[in-house]
Amino acid sequence: MKRVSSHVSIASEAEINLDLSRLLIDKPRLTLERKRSFDEQSWSELSHRQNDGFDSIMHSPAFPSGFDSPFSLGTLGDPHPLVNEAWEALRKSVVYFRGQPVGTIAAVDHASEEVLNYDQVFVRDFFPSALAFLMNNETDIVKNFLLKTLHLQSSEKMVDRFKLGAGAMPASFKVDRNRNRNTETLVADFGESAIGRVAPVDSGFWWIILLRAYTKYTADTSLAESPECQNCMRLILNLCLSEGFDTFPTLLCTDGCSMIDRRMGIYGYPIEIQALFYMALRCALQMLKPDGEGKDFIEKIGQRLHALTYHMRNYFWLDFPHLNNIYRYKTEEYSHTAVNKFNVIPDSIPDWVFDFMPCRGGYFLGNVSPAMMDFRWFALGNCIAIISSLATPEQSVAIMDLIEERWEELVGEMPLKICYPAIENHEWRIITGCDPKNTRWSYHNGGSWPVLLWLLTAACIKTGRPQMAKRAIELAESRLLKDGWPEYYDGKLGRFIGKQARKFQTWSIAGYLVARMMLEDPSTLMMISMEEDRPVKPTMRRLTAGVGGGGGQRLPRVGDAHALRHGRTRGRRLGVLHLQLRWSQDHRGGLPLLVRPSRPRLPPPRVATGGVGAKLPLLTVRRLRIRSSSLPALDVRRRCPRRLRAPRDALPEGRVPTIRDRLLLLQCRRRRRGPTTAAAVVVALPTYQGTNTKPPRLRGGSTGLLVRRCGDDDDDELVVAALLTEEYRRRDTLEGAELVVLRSGEWSATPIAPIVHDDGKGEELSYWETDMAVPVGDRLLCYVDLYRGVILCGDDLFDEIPPRLQYVSLPVEAPAGAFDEEHFDRQGDNYRRCLLNTRTVVCAIDGGGAALKFVDISSRCCCGSLGKHTTCDRSSRAFVIRTWTLRIDGDGDDDMAWTMDAMIDAAELGPSTPTPPSHGAFHYTP
Repeated sequence: MKRVSSHVSIASEAEINLDLSRLLIDKPRLTLERKRSFDEQSWSELSHRQNDGFDSIMHSPAFPSGFDSPFSLGTLGDPHPLVNEAWEALRKSVVYFRGQPVGTIAAVDHASEEVLNYDQVFVRDFFPSALAFLMNNETDIVKNFLLKTLHLQSSEKMVDRFKLGAGAMPASFKVDRNRNRNTETLVADFGESAIGRVAPVDSGFWWIILLRAYTKYTADTSLAESPECQNCMRLILNLCLSEGFDTFPTLLCTDGCSMIDRRMGIYGYPIEIQALFYMALRCALQMLKPDGEGKDFIEKIGQRLHALTYHMRNYFWLDFPHLNNIYRYKTEEYSHTAVNKFNVIPDSIPDWVFDFMPCRGGYFLGNVSPAMMDFRWFALGNCIAIISSLATPEQSVAIMDLIEERWEELVGEMPLKICYPAIENHEWRIITGCDPKNTRWSYHNGGSWPVLLWLLTAACIKTGRPQMAKRAIELAESRLLKDGWPEYYDGKLGRFIGKQARKFQTWSIAGYLVARMMLEDPSTLMMISMEEDRPVKPTMRRLTAGVGGGGGQRLPRVGDAHALRHGRTRGRRLGVLHLQLRWSQDHRGGLPLLVRPSRPRLPPPRVATGGVGAKLPLLTVRRLRIRSSSLPALDVRRRCPRRLRAPRDALPEGRVPTIRDRLLLLQCRRRRRGPTTAAAVVVALPTYQGTNTKPPRLRGGSTGLLVRRCGDDDDDELVVAALLTEEYRRRDTLEGAELVVLRSGEWSATPIAPIVHDDGKGEELSYWETDMAVPVGDRLLCYVDLYRGVILCGDDLFDEIPPRLQYVSLPVEAPAGAFDEEHFDRQGDNYRRCLLNTRTVVCAIDGGGAALKFVDISSRCCCGSLGKHTTCDRSSRAFVIRTWTLRIDGDGDDDMAWTMDAMIDAAELGPSTPTPPSHGAFHYTP
């Protein structure tokens, strides 16, 4: 399968996210005092807070905790004293221009005699400050900053009589006050005053990314759609997308053009610039208007992203297998068949890489160009790669595995190393030119920078490892305040304050605040995080839940499949029913029961709170009765010990069932006590004989049903499709399997053709056990093996053509102990556990677009790793809930991949969390 690049609208990314709180039917109560961040509010309020104005930069009414700080970490305890001090220091750095806040200066170090350019507002330095203010609902300062830098772009840009490109953004600006004339002007620096006279390449990228973050948070598209901002983005992109002699899609840069603004051997294609370039392209793709010049740029961006993604994921990526391949490279290869395309000499691999690279983990190289690979680890580029989804989900996990395995080297006593390892001795003299500031383990040469804490936290949250972020934040809190918020730390472990580090460095302060707030409320990550680049899909909207009536389609709750199957609704949150079709089976062959429900009385809407992700209203159904004449009343609120069978004389033979007025298929259960007051209308499906003498049993897990409404006056169309597998050596296999479909009253059987799958995934299909059949709209159906993946019937099942099948693996493996069919004990018995307790797949649909949602509950070791069972006391109640999205367009798109939406850790749910069992998978019982 090949990947194609395109863009997704800002609204669609926010709307598709799943509210994990809905998975917890009986959510533990928090014993903490509830702050503003715990109040019940909808997702739209959370992610699209309106601009309340900047009446007072010292006060934010939306988050009144601490020293007017946004909020406290409820899951980490009471507000840390450092939060109040940090906000006070951050507000002291605010710069005003004509009475309006326009940014924050680089440092407020009154003890330093030399000011240099630390009294200016740097575009790159202000980014974490802007995120902090946005999270605190202070949006005016961010908007003013965007507009002022936008106007400065049109300033005259001359460096020694040479004119820079029109799209170049300033590295910094300062407010020049003329007291005699009582005037204020903004003076920009485009690199003419910088060390080495290098223009910043990253300033324009940070500006575009911040514009998208502002747009997503405020839901105010007027700024991004204004002619000035549209023109600014086009000018920036014109510099990057202009044609030249380069044969690579990456961006050629010189030393000192980014955060590493001194000579450090990054000339060429540094990972920091490439990751920011990729993210800025995707942000611009979402915000450019498809008219006039914008349409041409959208086309150029799409082509560049496609090539850039392939280039970065294939040539910049390094893990143990890739390292082994490079170690065995042949040189001087010609033609397009060359494996060593950059003619890298294996002897140039530094010795430290072989010890640094773990068997489990990987990272993006620092630089790749002809005959040169920079094997150094650079933190900013790799973290941005995770946040922007330049890294695939597998690569993102590998990067975090590397950080976890090499915690002492990359984090040490102060997060985070800007690069690793440090260059020294003769190499330092050649590469840095004997730079006294970049000596080994200092400044840019292996120094530890607290500002990178927010990037590490964002990467941890996106990959589902909040405990790693919490550990790093605790390390920073132990030093930052008493050390005076230094710019960087020196030493191999980051133990010493930098010898030339400025105190009260603004982005060190803002980086801590953003990390702290992001860990408390991971939904704030949506401002900057991006899903994996996918083709354009129709916007998927959240619709109101309900049962019956003439409403539109509805979004199923995550826990409904589990609740309906196991009878654990408890009458509180049954939620949507008509997209979760289930039926009771006769033990001698399986007869689905078609029942017509009465319209239930719905209580007022409730708002689900807590957890990670969206917060949206949920309707509840306290009691649903099935009315007829002979069968007992059905009450889904209660648990019932046995199923209800249909009377034989009540089943008409040979009739084709139809569904009218939203008929439901439910598991029918008998009321434990009470009078018999109602019954059900039952219609039997015709029996599928097949080629065997004994009719095969239609199991509920492998049989799906689709309903297509034909109008108010016509009967609805009904299709039943079952995936019948063959048994081989007591295991189900897809060899000889067939898909049987009931249309128009007759069964038709189609042998399973070769299933489309990714390279290397064919082995997973050697055995198969269907756990559930999930309808995808009213045309498609997918079969789910919760141990392996999803088989999607990619064609309309109502058409009289053999459906095309496609297989997609699940994003995570089954937990240890969740035995598959190939696992047997010593007596030959199979103990494959039912993963419905810890995993489920549901469908979210709107119009022609659809997406599958996969939810997984995994045990977590105290170190933060998933899927590990441990008997230590700290991990006895540890688990993590994660969700992924698989987008489906139904047009035969082979390029489908899961993207992670959100996660919630047991530590965020309070002390009263369930304990995982002593063997393998964690069984969460709502």
